[in-house]
Amino acid sequence: MKSSTTSRKERFRTTWTALVLTHILFPCHASLNAQESPELHYRFKVGIALEECNASGKKNGNVDTPPDGSSFTIAGTVDADTYIIRFWRWNTTGSSAANDKTANKLTENDRKALERRSLYERFNVLPGTPITTIRYFLLPKASLAMFAQVLAPKYTPLLGAAVLPFKLRPQRGDFTDDLTLTGMAGWNLSFKRNKEHGIALVVGLGLAKVEVDSATTRGEFDEVTQLSAISPSLGLVYHWHRMQIGVFSGADWVARAQGKVWIYQGKPWLAFGIGAAIFNSESAVDKEKSQSTVSSPAE
Repeated sequence: MKSSTTSRKERFRTTWTALVLTHILFPCHASLNAQESPELHYRFKVGIALEECNASGKKNGNVDTPPDGSSFTIAGTVDADTYIIRFWRWNTTGSSAANDKTANKLTENDRKALERRSLYERFNVLPGTPITTIRYFLLPKASLAMFAQVLAPKYTPLLGAAVLPFKLRPQRGDFTDDLTLTGMAGWNLSFKRNKEHGIALVVGLGLAKVEVDSATTRGEFDEVTQLSAISPSLGLVYHWHRMQIGVFSGADWVARAQGKVWIYQGKPWLAFGIGAAIFNSESAVDKEKSQSTVSSPAE
């Protein structure tokens, strides 16, 4: 039988060089597209003065400034330049009991509860009216882009594809350039509802081209040969703005008798990726431009 012309040491050096170049040129070429509903939930980064209005956008002459960190929902539009918004209901649990205490008996939790009650009455409902009488405010679209940030859904479904150009096979410590094209689906978790910061868990099923030789087939193949394999996988991708780091693990299965002699048949592998375009999603501004009117979703 023909022996391999490349020593184990040379093969390791070659695959390590390929690994470095792969990280630079093709780090983890993936496209996982978030299937999101329109982005209608926001949080103010700073407090800005807002004009109060009714549900149709008619001003009533009142002006108020919500505190920074206030969350709100877009309830409608007045014209091409102005949104109608309503604030999320502040949790007023404990405020009634705190209101019955004297000032010197108030705990820190009592003070926070009274503050939330104050914000609720100031921005959520009109004093002396039924709880369904919601307050609305006007927000210029330019101010939305400048002073507010999108509150992303906590969990977002993902669907896409990934190309994994190399694998680490821990059984022998080999890096192999077994190209894998895989479809992937999963869920993204946004940290603190920030769409620019999160982690995604994905599962995939793809087709791989694996390279076999005498050393990896117990002497059955004299020359280097490429075979097709089914490759299920599981991946974890962390993203911060446009920078992503991914870790994937899976196993390859070669069909028929060829798989029985391949030493990596069904054995786990690892793949890593660093990139700047793993996630692609439509921006909030682009989505909102395509909407002439928007409804007010449940909080």
